[in-house]
Amino acid sequence: MKKGILIIGKRKFGRADELEKVLTAELGTNRESIRVDKIDSQHVILDGLDERLNSTTLTELMTGILELMPHARIVATLDSIESLAQEDLEYAQKHFDILFGIGTGRFVEFNEDEVILDGLPIRMYLLEESPWTPQFFQDINESTLRKAMTILRNLYGDEVTIEHLNDLLHNRNHQTEKMIKESLEHFEEDSHERYMLDEARIWFANDYLTGAKGSRTATETYDRTGSLRAIVHRLYQRKHG
Repeated sequence: MKKGILIIGKRKFGRADELEKVLTAELGTNRESIRVDKIDSQHVILDGLDERLNSTTLTELMTGILELMPHARIVATLDSIESLAQEDLEYAQKHFDILFGIGTGRFVEFNEDEVILDGLPIRMYLLEESPWTPQFFQDINESTLRKAMTILRNLYGDEVTIEHLNDLLHNRNHQTEKMIKESLEHFEEDSHERYMLDEARIWFANDYLTGAKGSRTATETYDRTGSLRAIVHRLYQRKHG
């Protein structure tokens, strides 16, 4: 069992029923208010960590608490995920169940394979931006994101940035075509990684790019993934504005 729960986007939760269900399941019906810190042998409730993280890190804070009370469960809340440094987010993913608010009364759990670039969870922002988008379009956006990351990780390894993703999705200065051509082919011929890379490269070249280049035979994929491009571009501008 993980050490506790980290709730991100508390303002979106407010007094929503879904948050109440989470806290009741975790702390019981006689719990104190989430708005008041509570520390005992069983639970540590830390509300609104954003300001505290100006002077310490989440990793240091949680590690210190768990050294004193190794058997306690921690329930912590943050207003914004951008209060976390990337290493803190990686620590939280490993040790805590993370719930991310995507609208009033709605939250989603972080997947273990969440796409995090420059400390920003791209898939979570996509869901937050359009929580009521039909599943069909959510699936197309997420599939496009996964294929893009397959190519980028092949090129840049762990150094992939939001700028790389923005360039690939928008085909800036024909970057998508260049990235497809430059994708390294260092996998064994029959490896799963090689198969996934080839699939992503072929799909971008023969499907996604037909719309990006305005081909007369273009598929509808490029138009259907406009929300993904808009979100990635906004996050890129926020980082480099």
